[in-house]
Formats: sequence, C-alpha cells, structure tokens
Amino acid sequence: MSDDITLGQLRTFVCAAKLGSFVRAAGSLGISQPAVSDQISTLEGRLHDRLFQRRKGTTPVLTPRGMAVLREAEAILEANDRMLRNLAEGTQRETIRIAIGPHLRDRYFNPLIGEIYRHYPQADIELRPMQTYDDALRLLDKGDLDILVSTIFATGHTISGQDKVCDVAVGLITTPDLADRIASGEVALEEQDLLAPFGQSPRSTRWMSHSLKEAGLNFARPPRFLNNGEMVQRIASEGLGLAYLMIESVEKELAEGTLAMLEPKLPPLTRVLAIAPESSEAVKFIEDTMREALSRAPARTATGI
Repeated sequence: MSDDITLGQLRTFVCAAKLGSFVRAAGSLGISQPAVSDQISTLEGRLHDRLFQRRKGTTPVLTPRGMAVLREAEAILEANDRMLRNLAEGTQRETIRIAIGPHLRDRYFNPLIGEIYRHYPQADIELRPMQTYDDALRLLDKGDLDILVSTIFATGHTISGQDKVCDVAVGLITTPDLADRIASGEVALEEQDLLAPFGQSPRSTRWMSHSLKEAGLNFARPPRFLNNGEMVQRIASEGLGLAYLMIESVEKELAEGTLAMLEPKLPPLTRVLAIAPESSEAVKFIEDTMREALSRAPARTATGI
C-alpha cells in the first residue's frame, strides 16, 4: 500500500542517523543526496512527525521522536536480515542419511566428522539403524538412504567391485588362560561354546557353517548368535566361550594380552560402502573420505595383528 513504511526508507533513515549526514549516507548507499532527502521526508510523512532538525549549513540532528524511531528501525532491519539469513541457510541444508553399525561408526566415521563439516557445514548427518545389506541396498535405490557402510558375509551376496572396499580378518578370541589350556590339550577347542556377534538367520547360519568347514572345525554345539559384539566380547573375556570377532575390534586387548587369538584361520568378511544413485557432492565427499579411511586400515590376518 502507498502509506506503508518500506525497508528502504528505514535503511536510509538509519544510515543518515548513524553517519550524521545526508551526503555521507548517499555515498554509503550508492544513491543521490536528493534521493536520501526524499526517502526521509516520505518516512516523516508516514509517521506524521519530524525525525531530524534541519538547518542549512549544519549537521542534521535527530529529534526526540527520531531517536525513538531509530531504535525501532534498527530492530526491524535486524529482524529482517536475520530472517533472510535463516531462510538462506535453510534452503542450503542437506540431510545425509547413513546406515552404519556401531563399530564402523566409532572406529572410522566419528573421527572424520570434523573434516566433513569443515567442507560441508550445511550437511546434517542422520545415522540410521543398521539394515541387512540387501534391505539397505533397496533403500539406496529408492532414495530413502544416502550411504551404506557395512561388514558382510563374503558369500551369498552379489557385491559390485565399486561397492567392495576390502576384506576384514576374523578370528576366534578368548582369554589367554583358556587359549593355553586348549593349546596344551587340557580342554578341547571344539567342546567350547562358539559366540557369534550377529543375529541368527539362514544367511548367518550358512556363513558360520562355511567358515568352520574352511577352518576344519566341527563344534559339538551349534554357535550362539547374540547380535551384539560387545556382549560377545564380554562373555569371551570371562572365559565362557570363544568369540567370533573381527580382529580389528579387539586389537587393543590382543596387544595388551588381556585376550588371545586361537590358531585356526577363518575366511574373511567383506567390507562394503555404497551410495545412492545421483548422489550430491556432500555424499560423494563422505564416500571418498570413508573409503580412504577404511582402505588405510592395516591389513590383518587371522594369525596376528
């Protein structure tokens, strides 16, 4: 409406009030001095009051009403600028949905978060519960997931060369005392409980059967699937069974001698990293950064670290 006060009028008034000169305000705003005068005169007409005392040859001085309007005008302009900043930031933000298990998250992803945010501060990372590999691939294809990082069984999956990162060594982990007793023949390895850190399913059962057959092992009792790596490690650390674990997940304990690894060599697991089709630059950056971190992990075998 023609009687409305505009942001341009307020901005010109504030600039003139702060600089104490219509001429300097014109230079700062990139407009003519008559344009500054017209804007302020129009604003005074809207408010039905004088904002400046003007005398020829002297610096314009704010009236009491002008000082009050200055405070209000600054608040309005600040609120406008803040709203525009928030709107700009909101349009640039990107939510990146990542499916990754606790071990990979803590060991590989968390140390990279600073580098990721330095390059893409607008990215919002949303960690999703770990899906099965096949389910996660379907979510990627549907656009419901952006990145998948997982360690999976090496057989029973169709894995593209692009998705595979590396093999991951696994071993049978127990206490040094139980390892010594097995080595001496005091107790039989295959009479111990075997603890697996993943959920029981036809695929996991087949993989365990394949792994044990490859290692020439025939346990007296079926494996116990506990679907929790920390729980499996805790039970094994108390000498209550043999834990089937990735060697990298217990390398500290193995180095310190609080856990020991048995001799049979097991087939490795496979580490995969996949992203959704037509991914953003931020997603591709995270993929490249994670792939480099995973690839830098020292190669380990089931006979040592």
